Amino acid sequence: LAFSCFSLSASAKTLYISELTIAVGEEAAATLEKNGYNILFQRMNLITDDEAPTYLAYKKGGTAVTDIIVSGSKAQTISYKSVTYNLVSGTSLNNGTDGAPLYLYYTKDTKAGDGISSLETVSGFSNKDEIIPLLNDGSSPVRTTDGKLANLDKGIENCQLYLIKKSAESVKPYVSDI
Repeated sequence: LAFSCFSLSASAKTLYISELTIAVGEEAAATLEKNGYNILFQRMNLITDDEAPTYLAYKKGGTAVTDIIVSGSKAQTISYKSVTYNLVSGTSLNNGTDGAPLYLYYTKDTKAGDGISSLETVSGFSNKDEIIPLLNDGSSPVRTTDGKLANLDKGIENCQLYLIKKSAESVKPYVSDI
């Protein structure tokens, strides 16, 4: 009797976020999708009327975004921990609200970390200290330029919105079958 044994392995290539954008308006979501962007499920400014919704979207492929930070200052680039970050958009994440102007920045510098493979938002917490214990999968919250947790609804009463970034290299694996 002859036995033959072989195994197939496919190494899946992780696609990383390579572009970020912010768009505003009633038609923004449709335009973003038409242009190949993935839109975060939750709008950035939930308390505005439907005429000025603000969306955060991304594309995958290409050189990976390695970190994202938030600042109340708007400039084309800023430096954080000796790394240069680029402005995503001149539009504030709090566009159309009475909240503090907040701007999103990104870097592709590998000194800032591993490539980001996904983003999600979390909200509905009474305070930011409730979020950190929930992040036991290796993901991390986006922070401000002073190192604090970035509440994207800063200045809006009773609103908290946090952006969570995940890296394929740091997310802990899960058991899929026993």
